[in-house]
Amino acid sequence: MTTQQPHTVVLMLDSRSQGGIETHVVELAKGLVRANLMVRVCFMRRYDAEHPIAAALKHAGVTVDYLPSGVRALYAYLATIKPWILHTHGYKAGILGRIIAKWQGIATISTYHAGEISHGKLGLYDVIDRYSHFLANEVLSVSQEIAMRLPLARAHVFRNFIDTEHLPLSCGQQVAFVGRLSHEKGGDRIIEFARALPKVDFHIYGDGPDANGLQAVASSNVHFHGFCQMSQHWQNIGLMVMPSRHEGLPMAALEAMARGIPVAATKVGDLSQLIDNGMSGYVVAEPDYLQLIQAIEHWQQLTPSQRLLLGQTAKTKIEQEYSLSALMPSMLALYHQAHEPVSSS
Repeated sequence: MTTQQPHTVVLMLDSRSQGGIETHVVELAKGLVRANLMVRVCFMRRYDAEHPIAAALKHAGVTVDYLPSGVRALYAYLATIKPWILHTHGYKAGILGRIIAKWQGIATISTYHAGEISHGKLGLYDVIDRYSHFLANEVLSVSQEIAMRLPLARAHVFRNFIDTEHLPLSCGQQVAFVGRLSHEKGGDRIIEFARALPKVDFHIYGDGPDANGLQAVASSNVHFHGFCQMSQHWQNIGLMVMPSRHEGLPMAALEAMARGIPVAATKVGDLSQLIDNGMSGYVVAEPDYLQLIQAIEHWQQLTPSQRLLLGQTAKTKIEQEYSLSALMPSMLALYHQAHEPVSSS
């Protein structure tokens, strides 16, 4: 009697650093491994010696592949691996992955993550990415707002999720921003908050195109930590501030709340569904982002027991609605659904 080999899933992206998409891929890969699937993460290009998430992937039992640049290399890779499912993340992996997989008869799922609207060359890629989504067997988006930007409205809104097992509860006191320092994330607004609250220290974890400009104008109560492995820093954070102009469903918010860190955020993407205002954090309308100053002051005035309750409520929300265990069964069902048309053709 022979033992059936587990299906192989390839998660594909073009990436050189760690952000929300990359964290999502790590969490998804871990869930697929636990479901007894063979998982490979394919980076479409090798930018550095090792990708920042490679160690976490390998620790989870995932094979990490780097491709030489070029369409031929991708075609040969998929022809050799012959995955049960190809799951793409990001515009480059989505566009090329869907075309080649369609040619080779490989079932494909594409997840759309980006909440911001791109312009110029990136804007053109974004349009091609969105209008070629029909080549995938299943289309997912991490928020309703992103799903509405896709033609034909056939995307499943599938929330980001996180593995909540063995995550310690944070007892930190820092007011912090965690994310990419770019216009859509609103890092400049943290500088405004710091000027309005000179007695509050603000900690910024992350890097990006706006980093140098923000450091040049920041007041002395803003502390820049650069890109960090956040596993070493979550324990120091008490409140995370997310004054974004555009979002999908940010992984950083899930990571914070899963550790009992409430989030004060603008109402963009699906953040208003994630955060119960006044119960597990704070949400304000995006044009009224300055109201987050009052949210920070309110949090500072809470007693330790009130802060603990706020954090516990945030943690429970993630465990019940945004955890790996809560959402992986639905993801696996979509994988099987995506493969059905290919199997029957």
